[in-house]
Parts: sequence; C-alpha cells; structure tokens
Amino acid sequence: EDAAASAALTGAIIDSMADGLAVLDERGQVQMRNPAAERLFGGHISRTGAVAPSRHYGLFHLDGTPVADHDLPYARALAGEEVTDVDLAVRNPGVPDGRVLQIRATALDGLAGGRRAVVLFHDVTAERRHRDELANFAGVVAHDLQNPLTAMQGWTESAVDALQQIPADPMLAEAESALLRAQRAGTRMRDLIDDLLTYTTARDSALQTAPVDLGRIVTDIAAARADA
Repeated sequence: EDAAASAALTGAIIDSMADGLAVLDERGQVQMRNPAAERLFGGHISRTGAVAPSRHYGLFHLDGTPVADHDLPYARALAGEEVTDVDLAVRNPGVPDGRVLQIRATALDGLAGGRRAVVLFHDVTAERRHRDELANFAGVVAHDLQNPLTAMQGWTESAVDALQQIPADPMLAEAESALLRAQRAGTRMRDLIDDLLTYTTARDSALQTAPVDLGRIVTDIAAARADA
C-alpha cells in the first residue's frame, strides 16, 4: 500500500509538471510521457508507442535546418553524449507559430530492462524572443551611435591639430588637455559600441575564454575617473 501510494504521488507530480518529461528505451519505445510533453508538441506525438521520425514532430535547429533522427536528444544521450540545454524549434500543425524548447537528455544505466533516456522539455519561446529583441536593439543602438561618434572624434582631432599651430599659451595647454580627454572618452565609447556589436552577432555561439590584462583595465578605469 505504501509503494502504491508513493507511485501515485510520483505520478501526480509528474503529470502536474509544466515542463515536459519523457522516458525512452534503447529501441526508441516511449515508456512514459507526461501531459506537458504532449502539450509542448501541440499534441503532435507518436501514437504507436515508439519515437517517430524527427519530421513527424516538426523539429528544427534554430538556424532552420531539420533535426536528423540520429541527432534527437534521446538518441544522443543513449549514445553516451551529454545533452544539456539544447534549443530546438518545434513547428507543426499543432504549433503553427513555432515554439522553442530547451531540451535535456540523460541516460540511465543499470536498470532492469536495459538503458533508458530521460528527456526534459522546457518552453523558452518567450525568453528567446526577449533575448533576440534585446540583441537586435543593441545592434541598432550601436550602429546609430557610430556616426555621431565618428564625427566627434574627427572634429576633436582637427581641433588638436589646429591648436598645435598656435603659439604656446597657458589657456592653449588647458584646451589641448580637454580635447585629449574627449578623445579618450571617444575611444572608450568606441570600444563599448564594438562590444555591443560583437554581442549582437555572437548570439548562441560557444563561449570562448581569453586572458584579461587586469592592469590595463584598472589603468583605463582610473584614467576615465580622472577625465570625469
């Protein structure tokens, strides 16, 4: 009775989850699937008890290319690959506008009946749309800032060149110092714009680490504070 009550509780929890959950065996047989998994695929699921080809579900990579059957998350997990936070798009008659699912798949070993794959589906459509909008906004802002910044830097350079043709004067040195500060601020702004553009084009690219010169960063921060 305790085992039955525990199983019933587990089943109720799984069925009430907002995220989709499916368990599949090595033959591709669906051993368990909660209602959320069916809902996230727009009800467009296999009715045979086995995983259907990828095209049946309307699965695509985010670049629009169809997902190959051997590239399905459960198949990759059963092949020994670690599948974490993979974004795939679902587009079928049940989801005509498309939906982005973040998928995780884990292989379970040492169980009676052979290996199994546990697959979790999380709807990230709104999050990805918001992120894309922010990235597009960053790109537009960065491009719009380029023109006035280029003009400002060009005119300050011209002003510095013109001042160098004037005989030395205390006020002249102060003016040159102010213009040089403006040039340094412009350089920092240019770096910020370049970073925004890089972020916009990077999107979902793999993170690449690189050494950072902390001394140069601290020096630049100190100079910026002094100029301000």
